Amino acid sequence: NHSVAAHSFKVAEVAQFLGDVEENAGQIVDWRALYEKALNHDYNERFIGDIKTPVKYATPTLRTMLADVEHKLSQNFVQNEIPAEFQAAYSRRLSEGKDETLEGQILSVFPTRRSSDLSPRICHHGR
Repeated sequence: NHSVAAHSFKVAEVAQFLGDVEENAGQIVDWRALYEKALNHDYNERFIGDIKTPVKYATPTLRTMLADVEHKLSQNFVQNEIPAEFQAAYSRRLSEGKDETLEGQILSVFPTRRSSDLSPRICHHGR
């Protein structure tokens, strides 16, 4: 077992390598976005806990409900705990990282923290 911090660092290391692979293949990588997504991807677990991926994605309705709860709790945290001049940055950092951007697609290849294998689920450039 390892900590959330160790997991996030490992995700950032592998995401960095995958970003290099993408860049080498001609893609433009937003490195700031990639690092922010990698380092903060499990931050919202502080609000709802670590829900195993098969449960979290069991149905589209459940996933939407959980995403809505995460978003509302995250925004509440930002509004109440983060100084106003930094709220936009933290809203961005704490939003769902697995999205349609290249950086979000890189992040989406990782298994959950509970897995002992932290290598990505894909090993090739498939875009």
